[in-house]
Amino acid sequence: MLKSSRVLCALMSLSVIVTTSCKKKEDQVRSNRPVSALPTPGEQNNSSGSGDSGEQTPLFTLTDQSRYLEDVLEKGTLSKEDCDAYFKGQTDRKTTLRCGKWMYFYDSLGVPGIPQKLADLMRNNAPQTVGKSFQNFGLYRDPYSKAELAVGMTDGPDMVGGVKTYTLTCGSCHFGKLPDGRYVVGSPNQEFAFGKLALAAAALPELAFQKDKSLPPEVRKVLNPIVEEVFGKAFGRIGVIAQAISLLPSVLIKGVAAPSEAAKLDLAILPAGVLDPYSPPSLDDKVKVPLRISPLWGIDQKGMEAAGSKHGAMLGSGGGAPDLKHIMRTFKVIAGEIRDEPIMKTYKEEEVAPLIEYILSL
Repeated sequence: MLKSSRVLCALMSLSVIVTTSCKKKEDQVRSNRPVSALPTPGEQNNSSGSGDSGEQTPLFTLTDQSRYLEDVLEKGTLSKEDCDAYFKGQTDRKTTLRCGKWMYFYDSLGVPGIPQKLADLMRNNAPQTVGKSFQNFGLYRDPYSKAELAVGMTDGPDMVGGVKTYTLTCGSCHFGKLPDGRYVVGSPNQEFAFGKLALAAAALPELAFQKDKSLPPEVRKVLNPIVEEVFGKAFGRIGVIAQAISLLPSVLIKGVAAPSEAAKLDLAILPAGVLDPYSPPSLDDKVKVPLRISPLWGIDQKGMEAAGSKHGAMLGSGGGAPDLKHIMRTFKVIAGEIRDEPIMKTYKEEEVAPLIEYILSL
């Protein structure tokens, strides 16, 4: 797969509650107790402590499922301070998991993302087609983000030339809302139209210079409403042109080409809840096999290994993703490729240990 395709993709992974028992169920969810048929993600694993009877008694509980988004985001208390404490040696269960949960939602893992000013032009000038928090692409507004970013979107590292970016985190793809209204960490976000978001971010700068460029009908169907809304605002088109010019150092130094017409078409027709794998197999057969976003709860790596697996938890068949360590390494490979840094400089397994531990607790 072309390097530009990898960078593009890097810029960018029940039953209904009966009315008469709704209040009871909501109380259960708010206290993070199991509700109906939903797999309870790590309710015992993400707690610590023991009672006199020998049974585990939670001293703390992370809320990983709730009807209330604020509860799942721990009422805004998730903080890098937990990770600072962890890496200074405070590796108790509570600190480890709180650090891991912060990383899940707010750590870019060193991967540059969408240019911030371009993303802000889209968010501010296209409320109907994009949304202030990209909610029209299937993301959720983070109530604790001062910039009104989406859940699972954070400040990323700068591109070449000092261009600031927003990066998608684990929480953009692997955090969703179930049909009964509960938000669940680890649930695949089946509403996330990754392809359309990537297409808009990649194509708008090009269309600012060539608004009437000939494109496949499927691509035009996605882009036209966004183009009309963004460029229809005062200075909207000029702003996008300015951002395109600001990206020239990255384009020239990195040699990143605009996506081909075929790549644009692939992104336009990609269904919501599906990602285009950015890491091809060792021998790339040029066959595109879009992968549906996977759930991240109930990963039993030790159980799989005990059953004879020599490839960890066998999480994915594409992109070299047999287990969480390999997946984290893949993100670091992407970061290194974009920033021209060797993999051993960008990846240290201990740096992602709390994140892996948190995911395994779900």
